[in-house]
Amino acid sequence: MARYYEGLLHGLVIDALDAALQPRLERLGLRVEVTNTIMRTLADRAEPWRDDDARPGQKVPAMTYAIIPAKGFSGAKQRLATFLQPHERRLLARAMLTDTLTACSQATGLEGVGVVTCDRDVAEVAGMLRR
Repeated sequence: MARYYEGLLHGLVIDALDAALQPRLERLGLRVEVTNTIMRTLADRAEPWRDDDARPGQKVPAMTYAIIPAKGFSGAKQRLATFLQPHERRLLARAMLTDTLTACSQATGLEGVGVVTCDRDVAEVAGMLRR
């Protein structure tokens, strides 16, 4: 994803489980923030969006956008197939996208939020939650 959007992205937020990817992404010239993206509590939800993350001497882009790639709900969460029925996985994927877009819309410092998808249902959800 980072190579695909090279030249458009200034940085990425990645999960702590993917921390090993940070050096490779930084070699592409990206600012990389590693945090827990699995948000179980309200405090967890607020953590990645702190305003005090700027480091002395670090240039921050004038405009920061959140870009959310999202595949269709019907194909999402396949690894949970042994635990959830197809309709439950669709509902879960829709709820997770809604939560993500809601969190982004409440984040300070974002100029906008974009959803990259080829799925009509995903685009519809994103359109309903436009900030």
